[in-house]
Amino acid sequence: MFPAELAPEGGQELELFGTSLGTSGQVTLGGQACVVTAGGWSHTSVRCTTPPYAGDDPTVAVIVSVAGQASNSVPVTYQLAPRIRVVEAAVMFTPTNIGQPATAPLVVANDGWRDLVVSGLVTSGAHASDFAAVDVPPVVVAPGDQVALTLAFTPLGRASKWRSHSRR
Repeated sequence: MFPAELAPEGGQELELFGTSLGTSGQVTLGGQACVVTAGGWSHTSVRCTTPPYAGDDPTVAVIVSVAGQASNSVPVTYQLAPRIRVVEAAVMFTPTNIGQPATAPLVVANDGWRDLVVSGLVTSGAHASDFAAVDVPPVVVAPGDQVALTLAFTPLGRASKWRSHSRR
């Protein structure tokens, strides 16, 4: 089978190799149809276009059916990237004086299937220098886990401060 790993958005050509595959049939990935490409079926190989990932487990069974007979299932894995999510939409700091720092947690979660590596926090926009990450060593967030990063706010002047932050 080539490739051994699939893109989650689907639309990728998958080629299966075998013997006595006949001249037509069906291919499914995790129960979803893998549409056979034009001229993509022979006695020794099948080419089909993968469906998008749908399910709870990125490893799905590939099954070839010819004349009502299903093959043994062969596993193939959709390579799902990490997906970062900020748990709280806003980070709230306690009131502080000019030049005095206040800190608050910024909780990020990994809703994807692969480890998420957080190596820093970047602030942008007006007054970005008033905000900084506190001691953010590279941290690995496993799928389904979350981590609290510490964000510091040290106002350098009077004003309400609102900023967006990105993770890298």
